[in-house]
Amino acid sequence: MWTSFPNLATFDHTFQVPLDYANPADRNISIFVRELRKPSDKPEAGAEADEKKSDKKYLVYLQGGPGHRAGRPTEGSGGWIGAALDAGFRVLLLDQRGTGLSTRASTGMLTRMAKRDGATATADYLSNFRADNIVRDCEEIRKSLGIEKWTLLGQSFGGFCSVQYLSQAPDALQEALLTGGLPPLVAESNAADGTYRALFPHVRAQNAKFYKRFPGDVAAVKRIVERLLESPAKLPMGGTLTARGFQCLGIMFGLLSGFETVHYIIEDAFDADGEISHEFLAGVERIVGCSEAPLYLLLHESIYCNNGTSNWACERVRNEPENFALFDAQTAIDEGRPILFTGEMMFPWMLDELSEMAPLKEVGHELAKREWPALYDVDCLKTCKVPVAAATYVEDMFVQFDLARETARIIGSEHRDATLGGEHVRQLMTSAYNHSGLREDGAVLFKELLAMARDEHPVR
Repeated sequence: MWTSFPNLATFDHTFQVPLDYANPADRNISIFVRELRKPSDKPEAGAEADEKKSDKKYLVYLQGGPGHRAGRPTEGSGGWIGAALDAGFRVLLLDQRGTGLSTRASTGMLTRMAKRDGATATADYLSNFRADNIVRDCEEIRKSLGIEKWTLLGQSFGGFCSVQYLSQAPDALQEALLTGGLPPLVAESNAADGTYRALFPHVRAQNAKFYKRFPGDVAAVKRIVERLLESPAKLPMGGTLTARGFQCLGIMFGLLSGFETVHYIIEDAFDADGEISHEFLAGVERIVGCSEAPLYLLLHESIYCNNGTSNWACERVRNEPENFALFDAQTAIDEGRPILFTGEMMFPWMLDELSEMAPLKEVGHELAKREWPALYDVDCLKTCKVPVAAATYVEDMFVQFDLARETARIIGSEHRDATLGGEHVRQLMTSAYNHSGLREDGAVLFKELLAMARDEHPVR
């Protein structure tokens, strides 16, 4: 059934796909896709079956994550969605497997599965929820809809999925647009350690910006941390807030208004009687909790595994002497330095301190030690002819700039002119945004990237 908003018409699709493509007869899961069109492009009632899709342009949006559903359109939807519709696209918003209205790997369902079937079986189930199978789902949907080729727009982890698509099924793609989504170290079996070593300096730099904007928070953060080191607080959902858990608020430092968001949480920290406030605890939990997106914690490091295992790489890198000295809260207090926040980083102790994740602790450890299959066919990436344009953010603390540039040089590299050089991937490299450029200025970025991919952009 079609639903109409002002300037927007939507249609909901549900597709059945194998949970495990290596064993398709085992069981199916459902994948939800919401199609967006201009109202003038909506078919007449009863005429849907007569539509010919082969001559229409489709754009698939791959959401950031892992573990987050696609955004929900409203009557005010503009941004990149409006720009894509104006460019003649029909837009498909995919709830990636395990999220949203697709067969959801919710905290409750996974907890019941782990209790019933055990941690190993639950980890085996979740091993089917990485980028390679998200791409296979896309291919099932494309074929089911009778679409010859379509365009990708991949944000962050959605860009990682897009690069996987380029190495798995490039013939299905008209062009690929990536925003903060060039995956790091695609030729390495375990990119996790190298990625986090490259990211920690960027996280430190964002801390410096935060304290420059809010110098009074140096003392305020110290007061909070000293209280939490003395006596961890109970979170509203029943978990425990420790000093290291509080430091995880730094994940906001790479996003629009993230500095302000953290500052306002900090200023709410204490009630009039000097006790830690409920408002503060609820604000922290909204950001660091994973109750609505458990895959974000459970599968996070697996996105960097390309024939390898992560085994809690971020914790390992944080504990290396240089990073430990910088990011350990007690050390910072002892040395009279500002306490640093961490970034987009998942740690094993979260499975103890977040109450909603505690029943999945053994599942998390099973996934961390798992040997993952390859995500990227580097030889295929080198021969890629699909037009690719990427917004690459110089100060991004989620996707490190230099590592993203390395991947861009690999894609299509075999077509590089031996004499003249040049690169296949067109890049919009900027410090104007951190990681959330598509959210901040979606229409502008979309138009720029589409023009670059189609070689319609002025040569500079």
